[in-house]
Amino acid sequence: FNVWNKGISGRLESRPRISNTITYNNFPFPETDKRQQEAISKASQAILDARDQHPNSTLAHLYNRDAMPTALRDAHRKLDAETSKVLGLRANATDDRILEVLFTEYNQITTGLLAQFNQPKKRVRAKSITQVPEVAPQT
Repeated sequence: FNVWNKGISGRLESRPRISNTITYNNFPFPETDKRQQEAISKASQAILDARDQHPNSTLAHLYNRDAMPTALRDAHRKLDAETSKVLGLRANATDDRILEVLFTEYNQITTGLLAQFNQPKKRVRAKSITQVPEVAPQT
């Protein structure tokens, strides 16, 4: 997810920008089977559980590169591994390879969604007026 975020969401100053409309809603997650869904759900829950171990910490503190709790880092690695499996990626895939797969998946998911809006509009010819109707004066 971080690779996707860096690739499409941009930055605010030196920090990565995260947006529900740009980042989350457009993440091209492929179809999954029940086993894959359960593995991803379990890994996602582990992240939430790891965060809950630090109730007085902010997300900024929890996700500080130098201070991230080990359990949280491990939980994210597990979720990354499960997501990579679903996408058909190897654990050592480069960022470029990950983006290539994600954009290919995105293209497959979105192809044709806007086809109805990209149809050329038919022009309607105005009828020529040969006789102007008389308007009765108002009194």
